[in-house]
Amino acid sequence: MTIGQIHGAAEISSVAFVMLHYDAGTIRVVVKQSQHGSNSNKYELISGVPLNAPFDYTIADNGTGDLTFTATYGGHTGTASVRVPDEFRNANVRFQAGAYQQADSKGPTRAAADGARVTFHSLGIDPVAQ
Repeated sequence: MTIGQIHGAAEISSVAFVMLHYDAGTIRVVVKQSQHGSNSNKYELISGVPLNAPFDYTIADNGTGDLTFTATYGGHTGTASVRVPDEFRNANVRFQAGAYQQADSKGPTRAAADGARVTFHSLGIDPVAQ
């Protein structure tokens, strides 16, 4: 399930190029490398995060052409820093936080089992980064 993302705006409004995923206790970041297709790089930040456990994450634009991602749970922090892919450099984008279910809802039994819930206790913007 995607719990945060940097999504295109304006001419690339249908493209999420950074997606923070929670999957079976692992927090990872997926960074698309182009505006079309599925070519992406994956970065595991932390694992062992149980369902319903609060954790922190940060997605930061360093102002240098690099993005830094962190996730913290149980006193452990994982970090990854990556270059903004060329096709997304200087593009109009927006940050989104929420539960973006990635399941395939085909068939009556599958659709009944789909669903996700995310609770945010705090969302913030670092005024220095604006």
